[in-house]
Amino acid sequence: TGSSAIAFPCDECEDCGQESHMDDVFNTTLSETFHELGCSECFKGRCEGNDEQCTMFLSYAEGSSWNAIEASDHVYIGGFHQKNR
Repeated sequence: TGSSAIAFPCDECEDCGQESHMDDVFNTTLSETFHELGCSECFKGRCEGNDEQCTMFLSYAEGSSWNAIEASDHVYIGGFHQKNR
């Protein structure tokens, strides 16, 4: 997309354009390394008011937009990997 952030719908997402995605939503409970970022951990997002999560919003010149919570996860793309112990 040309943006510096990657966003995809998670299992708790409502009205997230599922009809536009080829794959199922991401089930965060199936990941051992998924972590929602708190206010002290924001990387690109920010906390507002009484929020305890980093939130993000991005809009594009053609008019579409998305908003999300900021999270981190470990992703392995192909090949062998060794789990840290």
